[in-house]
Amino acid sequence: MYNSVPPPRVTASFAWLTRSRGQLMPVVTGRRIRLHPVLWMATSACLLLFSTPGLAQFRGAWEGHWENSLNQRGEARLFIADEYGDTVRGEWDGYRFEGRRHHDELNFRIHDANRGCTDYEVRVAFDGDTARVNYDAHDHCSEPHRYSGWERLHFREERGHYH
Repeated sequence: MYNSVPPPRVTASFAWLTRSRGQLMPVVTGRRIRLHPVLWMATSACLLLFSTPGLAQFRGAWEGHWENSLNQRGEARLFIADEYGDTVRGEWDGYRFEGRRHHDELNFRIHDANRGCTDYEVRVAFDGDTARVNYDAHDHCSEPHRYSGWERLHFREERGHYH
């Protein structure tokens, strides 16, 4: 039978997860709830589950360098603005995209870039604070028509949503 003393309660902050230095971290919202110890353990287990690398969030600014098969090089930027389930919106080197995420990989296409001349098929693999980007390009306006490229990016900062 149960004791006549009510079970102890733990006061915990209501938390959301945010990405920080390649890890998902809880963020205190200032709202407090009272949890039974068993619920506190279950909540902690859920936070641990959702902080695994396969379910990580990658929202924020990524910067680095690119190189392509035409022996061209430059600076690269990727901004992940929003993630809703497996749908990701952002901007890659100045071009907005909406792509699909599967675990630590993101895939998207950009059509009619470079004044309508180039289509890109982009694959991004995230690993902690590093993102490796590989892309295939089809240039409709110049030779050679097809080339590929790669980027190595590093996480810089988390920012807000699109405007």
